[in-house]
Amino acid sequence: AELQSYFARLTCSYIDRYILTGIIRDDGSSKFGSNNRYGYLPSGAFKWQISNEEFMKDSKVFSNLGVRVSYGATGNQEFPAGASKEQFALRSFNTINQTVNGNPNLKWETYKQFDAGVDFAFAKNKVYGSIDYYNKNTSNILFATNAIQPAPNSTSYLNLANAHLKNSGVEGCLAFNILSNKNSTWV
Repeated sequence: AELQSYFARLTCSYIDRYILTGIIRDDGSSKFGSNNRYGYLPSGAFKWQISNEEFMKDSKVFSNLGVRVSYGATGNQEFPAGASKEQFALRSFNTINQTVNGNPNLKWETYKQFDAGVDFAFAKNKVYGSIDYYNKNTSNILFATNAIQPAPNSTSYLNLANAHLKNSGVEGCLAFNILSNKNSTWV
């Protein structure tokens, strides 16, 4: 199997307070059908580093504070190589059976995800962490199915066009920089 990727990334930072990142990816895989080898997978993110604002410079509470949002798409091509092509196998008694039914329209399983988060630190970075909300939607789910009997036992790979898998939730991280000096650090 062969995998190709073309991408461009642009990151802009304005006075170290507003950070904007955009990525354009075009991934190609020989595993997919001839009609859908490439998947267009863009993403973008924005961060406001609030602790770098003038009104936060003298903060006695926060040593770091920032909010961020992002949205992007990624692709999945994790299934057997050649699954989009017809395959045959030599069996006992000199018989040949079809093992895989070809599908030239097989395409990338796609994950589209929205994230929003807050990064923070207190007490001169002795206590730090983040809180994140995510919402992920998987579409064009890759699926393997066997032929209905009494047909020859073969497998077909397809995309479940109307199926979506949705995951969402909140994640949090809290860490403590307990010991920090020039000789050692314990986090």
